[in-house]
Amino acid sequence: MVTWNTDGKHCQDRFKLLVAKFRREDREKANASGGRETYGEFEQLAQDIVIEIDDFNAEKETARMELQGKEDALLAAGRNVREMAMSRSSSRWHDCGDANDEEEGSMDKRRKRRRISPRKTRQDMDRAILAVEKAEELRNKMAERQDVRDQEHLSLDMSRIVRDEKLLTLEKQRINNAPSAAEDRNEIEQRRVDLEESRLESERSKAEENNKRKREAAAERRLGMEGQRSMLELIRELRHKS
Repeated sequence: MVTWNTDGKHCQDRFKLLVAKFRREDREKANASGGRETYGEFEQLAQDIVIEIDDFNAEKETARMELQGKEDALLAAGRNVREMAMSRSSSRWHDCGDANDEEEGSMDKRRKRRRISPRKTRQDMDRAILAVEKAEELRNKMAERQDVRDQEHLSLDMSRIVRDEKLLTLEKQRINNAPSAAEDRNEIEQRRVDLEESRLESERSKAEENNKRKREAAAERRLGMEGQRSMLELIRELRHKS
């Protein structure tokens, strides 16, 4: 009897290697044949694992982006409040200085401050526009990646369902063409085929519903990006007016 000594780290590394090998071989087979190959038990298990891994990573990335968006919104709100407070404080300081200074030099300084203020406002607007543009670019890239992942997952799900349906059709033909002496065994096989057919119908319905939800989510992301672009145009318009 052969015994193996291993640990969690070794098992994890081996698992990652098997998954990476399956991804590579699956791509090579798909590129060579133009479609999906028929999987054995191990390949089918590996495909199911890959789908679960990709779904988990996509959900984790989506949650991270949502959290990052909330943090960015809080930071932006904090900056706005701080700038407004500084603006009010600066305004009060200018008012006090204008009331107390009557000399001609003070008037010159006040005029300089008034001339500098619009430039500072434009600089703030430029920084705000740049920040919004970078945020919009990042959101666009993340949305595109999410759409690609959704399409890949849907393609894998549907190809697996189509493959199983073809195998099920062949199984039905084999049962129907079997000799009458094996009717009892064929009846058992027929029950199994019926159960398998019900399972495939359920999986197809789930896949179609999942695709519908993902299309709706993609539409919501596009709507959010359109709102972001509208806000950016508004900021640019305010910048030009200033």
